[in-house]
Amino acid sequence: MRLAAAFFAATLLVQAADPLAERTRNKLARIKADKVPPRTILVFSERELNSWIRAELAKEQGLGLRETKLELADGLVSFQGIADFGKLAGGNPLLAGLLGGEHPVKIVAQPETGAGKITVHLKQVEIAGMQLKGILLNFAAKLVIGLLYDDVEIDQPFELGHNIDHASVDAAALRISFKP
Repeated sequence: MRLAAAFFAATLLVQAADPLAERTRNKLARIKADKVPPRTILVFSERELNSWIRAELAKEQGLGLRETKLELADGLVSFQGIADFGKLAGGNPLLAGLLGGEHPVKIVAQPETGAGKITVHLKQVEIAGMQLKGILLNFAAKLVIGLLYDDVEIDQPFELGHNIDHASVDAAALRISFKP
């Protein structure tokens, strides 16, 4: 019991010690609480986003995703990690049997935003080095991306909400612009 308590305390200290994850968490909290002034542009660096993702996944032990890395490029977002599709399948034995086990995953998406909406276009989805196509591509991406953003729709526009007008991605950062 003491070992478990010490591990829990150490985990909290490590999470609390990451200022980049905390800065990102605070920005996201301001967005969710609708506390961002009009015409503001919030900037999220690649390092901030990666720190936040690692901290969030550390809170959710056994989620089925580890060793994650997010990369930003001009108009593209690339996500890599090790996914346990048995866990991600949510208890569905058919899906767990089809995709079960841990596999490296790479997802490249091109988000398009404007007028308060976003459409996520998949450019590439790989599992264990094999490129997926068609329905499997969308399904695997939805499983993995859905862990981080549960309202995501692939190739379908959906509302950004919270007075967000649009976002842009380049090699330096993700920029979120708010409506006037």
